[in-house]
Amino acid sequence: MRLGLMIFAVLAISGPAEACRSYRSPAQKLSEGYGTGAISAIARVTVEAVSHNAASFADAHPWSATAAVVQLVRGTYAPTRLRFTRGWGSAACDEGYAVPKVGDQWIIYFTKQQNGDPIVWASYPASIAADALAPLVIEESGNFE
Repeated sequence: MRLGLMIFAVLAISGPAEACRSYRSPAQKLSEGYGTGAISAIARVTVEAVSHNAASFADAHPWSATAAVVQLVRGTYAPTRLRFTRGWGSAACDEGYAVPKVGDQWIIYFTKQQNGDPIVWASYPASIAADALAPLVIEESGNFE
C-alpha cells in the first residue's frame, strides 16, 4: 500500500522535464528518419513570412512560416512554396529554435502520406540541419550550402 502511494506521489509531482525523457536531438531524429525511410524529400527554403497561427496556451507558442523552395536537396517535391509550423509542444520539450525571420534559411524534411502526397515531417534552421547530418547530405547531393 505504501509503495503504491509513493509511486502515485512521485508521478503526481513529476514536472515537465520528465515528459521529455524521450527527447531526441535533431541528429537522432533525422538518422531515424533516414533509417526507417520516413524521409522522402528534403528542401532548402527561404522564409518569406511568419505568423503566430494560434493563441499561446500553457507554454506553447505555435507559429507558421511560409517559405520559398530554394533547392531540392533530395527526392521530389514540385511546389515552389510551402508552409510549416512549430511551437505546438511544451517549452520543456522545445528544441529552443527562435521563430525565424524573413530571409532565414531552413531545411524541410518531407514524408509521404498514404495517398503519396508529401507533407512536412521535420523542419530545422539550416545550421542545425547541417550540423546534424552534413556528411550524409553532402554525400548524396554533392553540395549542401
